[in-house]
Amino acid sequence: MWKKIKGLFSKTQVEEEDTPMLFVWGVIEGPFTLHGELSDDEEDTPYYNLCKVSITGEAEMFNTEIYFDSFDSAYKMKRYFDSNVKPLTFPLEDVT
Repeated sequence: MWKKIKGLFSKTQVEEEDTPMLFVWGVIEGPFTLHGELSDDEEDTPYYNLCKVSITGEAEMFNTEIYFDSFDSAYKMKRYFDSNVKPLTFPLEDVT
């Protein structure tokens, strides 16, 4: 019986369920740069947001910094949480 049920799911579906996910629940502060100042002159400056996150299967939430390549992408996440409460999800292997 188990083989019959297992056969209903493709391998990609099963693998996706096994991949731990990072849930971003909100931006606490940000965006910031490593240098502490926002500047249009520094194109390669990494930006980050301080975010409230959790991981699949763990009941505890914690704060962490999420880094971005540009100010616009970091600010886009902040704007998302200004009007949404649904978490953003990312495969944990893509985040590290």
